[in-house]
Amino acid sequence: AWCESTASTPAEREPSSSVMGQVFAALFRESPSLRYVVDTDAVPPTADPVLAELFENMEAAMKQIEGYEAKPEPIRQAINIPNDPEIALNAVKALLPNVNMIETWMDLAEKIASAVDDLTKKFQNKTLEQDVPSAAALFKIFAFVWKFDQAKMMQPGIQNDFAGYRRVVSKVPADTPGLSMDESATGIVSMWIADMMPVTLKVVSALNQALPHEAATTIAEVANCCCGMISGSRTSNTEPYFHAMICAIIIYDRLLLHGGNSVFTSRDVAIRKCLLTIRRSGGSATMQYRNSIQYSTTTFNDAPASIQALCES
Repeated sequence: AWCESTASTPAEREPSSSVMGQVFAALFRESPSLRYVVDTDAVPPTADPVLAELFENMEAAMKQIEGYEAKPEPIRQAINIPNDPEIALNAVKALLPNVNMIETWMDLAEKIASAVDDLTKKFQNKTLEQDVPSAAALFKIFAFVWKFDQAKMMQPGIQNDFAGYRRVVSKVPADTPGLSMDESATGIVSMWIADMMPVTLKVVSALNQALPHEAATTIAEVANCCCGMISGSRTSNTEPYFHAMICAIIIYDRLLLHGGNSVFTSRDVAIRKCLLTIRRSGGSATMQYRNSIQYSTTTFNDAPASIQALCES
């Protein structure tokens, strides 16, 4: 409840106490979505063929990026001997499998962004608990997005391979088998893969072009529900809930909302509860989770000192 002064005149009131009461009420009220139950393990496989294919491609992409093998040597040879067309051709052939893989990842990111946009629109007039299958699909996608982008950060060879390919591909015949991208296309993929969080930013871009205000409520519910599933011991498989929660926090902070936006001062996201849950239950991944929130959001430096302390301590 809001704190209201009972003084009969403005002079008798204590505005500082009233303001502080409102602040504390906003900070400590509990969102209903913290109590939602969305057990992704109990949801049957989706009957939606588009989502089913998307999930298969997500699984394949995760295996690809976790097992990614960079190809620095062909690039090095092509750079050291720049005028040898055979060496350039060998470099391109060696890099093509990785380059084609990276291109499929960008295509997948666009499909993921479209799916998130479609799924969030389903919740414009209902809560996550009222459509658990769609909520579970959203959780699964968010967990993948965060995990994939984290894996990409740990693989500098991905960006190096693509940059090396762009450097040498102009030296080989245009009709070389397997060259599916022209210079314009490689430029687009290069800019995408250069982002720290390429899939996350694809999702953010799609939501900002659609209805960010409507999506914001659902994104906040995802963060809160995942937090409640972990802190309330409603699941033993906490890892994907952590991943989806952190992804939702990052996306929410990057939505373009009127009047500015910060996940750290929002009344929609139980950010303090989320950070405390990371501290208490994050285990060996606690530091990674904290760092992800601290360095992947845009407003952390302006967050209240008490919130920053939960990330930094």
